[in-house]
Amino acid sequence: MTQNKEINNIMKTFNISDKKSPCTTEELLDDSRKPSGLMISTVSGRCMEKENIFDGDYIMVDLDRFPLAEKGDIGLFYAKDFNMGVAVKKYMGVIFGFQYFSTCYTQEGLKAEGRTMGYMVSAKKIFGVVCACYAPDGTPRWVRDVSDRPSEIPQRRIVRYDNIAEL
Repeated sequence: MTQNKEINNIMKTFNISDKKSPCTTEELLDDSRKPSGLMISTVSGRCMEKENIFDGDYIMVDLDRFPLAEKGDIGLFYAKDFNMGVAVKKYMGVIFGFQYFSTCYTQEGLKAEGRTMGYMVSAKKIFGVVCACYAPDGTPRWVRDVSDRPSEIPQRRIVRYDNIAEL
């Protein structure tokens, strides 16, 4: 069975009215155990509308795979900045030694939230790569095959340090 069929089968059996995930935030943050498999979570906010992820949508996260910047992947992570907590953003890669994620606002979303531009945040912990998004009624918005994504968090820098003097 392909990963896309597996994801759609899981989503069909997931009761959206329950709004329960097989993994809690506390379990994700617990360093003594590593959740695995596929996890479903809800989305809150408008900062990913450019990637066709809207407020109230459901995302499916592959907890055994990690995002790649060059693939334009979206990840689930714990943010160090802004007391954000667990968030869904576009993975930007390793920049100056930190794993970074970015918002993907539409112009309308920026105006609605009173912002003039998006922002990037550093991740304290990356949980996995988003492999599907579903509307609140369960209709698939998109499904991505992430079976070729790494099973370890990428550490390769995407910003080169050429021509930057040591401080």
